[in-house]
Amino acid sequence: MDMLTLLTVNLSVSFIMTLTMSGLYLSNRQELCLAHWTAAGAGFFANSLLSLIHIQSPLPYWLGPPLANALLVGSYLFFYSGISHYLKQPVQTAHMLGLLIVVYLMNMTQFAQSEYLHRMVLNFPLLICINLLTLRRVLQARLTQMRATVMVFFAVMAANMLQLLIRFVFFTLQLNELIDPEDYPLLHESGTMAVLLFMLTAMTSCMLLLVRQKTLQLQQQAETDALTGWLNRQSLELRLHTEWQRCRRMQQAFSLLVFDIDHFKQINDRYGHQTGDLVLRQVGQLVAAEFRDYDLQFRIGGEEFLVCLPGVDQAQLQLISERVRLAIAGTQFAGPHQLAVSISVGCATASAQQLNWQQLHAQADQALYQAKGQGRNRVICFAAVPLQLSH
Repeated sequence: MDMLTLLTVNLSVSFIMTLTMSGLYLSNRQELCLAHWTAAGAGFFANSLLSLIHIQSPLPYWLGPPLANALLVGSYLFFYSGISHYLKQPVQTAHMLGLLIVVYLMNMTQFAQSEYLHRMVLNFPLLICINLLTLRRVLQARLTQMRATVMVFFAVMAANMLQLLIRFVFFTLQLNELIDPEDYPLLHESGTMAVLLFMLTAMTSCMLLLVRQKTLQLQQQAETDALTGWLNRQSLELRLHTEWQRCRRMQQAFSLLVFDIDHFKQINDRYGHQTGDLVLRQVGQLVAAEFRDYDLQFRIGGEEFLVCLPGVDQAQLQLISERVRLAIAGTQFAGPHQLAVSISVGCATASAQQLNWQQLHAQADQALYQAKGQGRNRVICFAAVPLQLSH
């Protein structure tokens, strides 16, 4: 494929990339990453258009290579800044524009003007560094729930960085007259083809990242209680079953803690549902602070909550449950009424005879009813002597 055809194809692909990203941004303006990826596509389009014009009718130097190289570097920079915005780690646009001015001026120097190869060895290290920064930013984000999508993105970026590095080495060897450029006639054309492939694969991988993120957000919304931020009842069975099976394989203890807010109906009746919602949110926040990040926390009813505690035995469970009860009993709840609130807690630890988590849940529920029947604001563990509490 000749250079004219390659540039025409690049022009078409970059136009489609720009049009696609701009359309997505206009329909989803809160995703600033799409605006930056639109700018990256526009940079590739302008670079291809300028190169196409230049090979047909040579432009003045200041309008040709310096501007084309600044546009190419700018495209990579906006691709990087789009990834940064996607990860909620925005880059200052002013800093990027300042770097582009430096790139343009660097390509206006006598050294850059004297030979094509000089411009290549000046600009390629920048492109390689931007690729490295992009890869580093994505890997540091530790997107564990998006591992497959991140691997696709990593492969795209690694392949592009590899071709840049190989071409940079060849240009350096050629500049030092260690190889004959006539032995590698397709070197320049391969670079244009590489830009084309990068645009196609980069756009695809960016779309995959965004789609996967939206899928996870929808899944989280479907599984999360909007008021407290805890998991909801719909997600209970699958998550507890999965955690139960994992603990059985690892031969770890498995405990459940169930609690509800004492006399919650009276709070709603006396002070209104707005105050009741405030109490639910604050209880959820206070109790969540007492648990580990990987403990599963569910709101399973109006004022009833459940926590799954893998690796926690019965002695530890009693201590944790009492700590949770005291955290609520010792808090004056914010709001116009300054309420004092208490909770009743029932808990249970899996025994070797139990075949499923549902049995354990029933035992924890039974302990909760005992706690409420014995006066509330107390902890009872199933098949254990109730804690002697002073109120």
